[in-house]
Amino acid sequence: IWVVNVAAIRKKFSAATEAITNGTDSDIIQKVTISGEPLKEPYGIVADSSGSTLYVSDRAGKRLMRAVLATPTQVQMQSASALFEQLPAGIDLISDSWIIVAAGDGIYQVACDGGDGNQSNLIFQAEGAEFCGVNVAPTAYNGDLFAINRTGNSLLRLVRRSGDGPPAFGSSPVLLAGGNAEFPQG
Repeated sequence: IWVVNVAAIRKKFSAATEAITNGTDSDIIQKVTISGEPLKEPYGIVADSSGSTLYVSDRAGKRLMRAVLATPTQVQMQSASALFEQLPAGIDLISDSWIIVAAGDGIYQVACDGGDGNQSNLIFQAEGAEFCGVNVAPTAYNGDLFAINRTGNSLLRLVRRSGDGPPAFGSSPVLLAGGNAEFPQG
């Protein structure tokens, strides 16, 4: 159980509001200049290992966006993928090379170095599912992929296959938790 001191949050929020109003205290508020393509409905976010690039799933834009943090006060927004047919939601990163995306009834893989024409590759699909979150486990779990399916109220595991090239995962998920009468298998 976590206890949150709401009074401390209100005090910091009030100080931030005052700093904006008076134009003082740059330690509390910094103006950030964002250039490039705007986000329409951001949903998921993941940072690369350097912390200088963020990837954001943009549901209304139906694509992935890349936020390059040029300086602490400058951000360049760029498209990182072609359009998805379904709304992208949760995302995760594999070794700064691949983005895993939960989108509708599918889980996709996208190369990190692409732009508008960067195609997504479907790596798993379950008709009727609504995937909303993904996580690629650390090596302790063999780099397996975990996914949350809202439709089935379930947590699935896709076993990672060994081999060279882009990461590959098995096509038969293991149901770890959840499931319901309407959609028990994931």
